[in-house]
Amino acid sequence: MIIPISQLSQHPQNEEIYTISNIDDLEQSISKLGLLEGLVIDADFRVISGNRRFVAVKNLGWKQVECQKVSIPKDEILTYIIHHNKQRIKTCREQLNEAKVLMKLHSIGHGKRNDILTCENANTSSKKKTRDVVGEKIGMSGMQITKLLLIDRENPEMIDLIDKGILTINQAYIHTNRTLKENKARLEVREN
Repeated sequence: MIIPISQLSQHPQNEEIYTISNIDDLEQSISKLGLLEGLVIDADFRVISGNRRFVAVKNLGWKQVECQKVSIPKDEILTYIIHHNKQRIKTCREQLNEAKVLMKLHSIGHGKRNDILTCENANTSSKKKTRDVVGEKIGMSGMQITKLLLIDRENPEMIDLIDKGILTINQAYIHTNRTLKENKARLEVREN
């Protein structure tokens, strides 16, 4: 279906996870070849898949665009957004944002039963840690997720250094862990 651009908007949860980048190249491609794949939108005309394409066609001055409208339950919208972005090459920050969202969705929670057979992941959640289930969904190991969460909590600017290729996840983790241990040792010395 053809939808006026003015009726469309980016989904706010997509904006929380992903950044819009490399629009210039995409705009050039769309100018030459047209839009090869339409946007996927929800019932409220928010873009679920194709946010970069949406921004590019807006920048190009298009008045309308081909869209596919899908009906998605509100509690599953994040899963769909992440699934539609699976093929993208993502920054470490974007993968971390995905992991945070998915960990909330898949977390059993302290004190809750995990043996209930009606659970969405009944056959996997009792055997695997949440971080490992999430890791499989975003293409990262559970241990990398754990390291990134620590880095983000204690030294968030290092995530940007990882994205710039200055540090690896492991280097940033070692540095952050070393700093935590040094701070703890200083605190213990002050207390004595």
